[in-house]
Amino acid sequence: MTFSKKIVKPILLYGAEVWGYGNLEIVERVQLKFLKYVLNMKKSTPNYMVYGETGFLPLKIDLENRIVAYW
Repeated sequence: MTFSKKIVKPILLYGAEVWGYGNLEIVERVQLKFLKYVLNMKKSTPNYMVYGETGFLPLKIDLENRIVAYW
């Protein structure tokens, strides 16, 4: 899972300080799809179970922290 934190997350949040006010559903969906793929889970697996198993937080939290820090 370190791969996701070191490679995927920075790519998804690149420039997020500027565009972070928009709809984040697409970015969250990409992260969840990747995590389900890596863990070999079904698409129907609830998202909260993926977050619980991996210890990840929704990207919205990191994004809001970046926006506030940018200000």
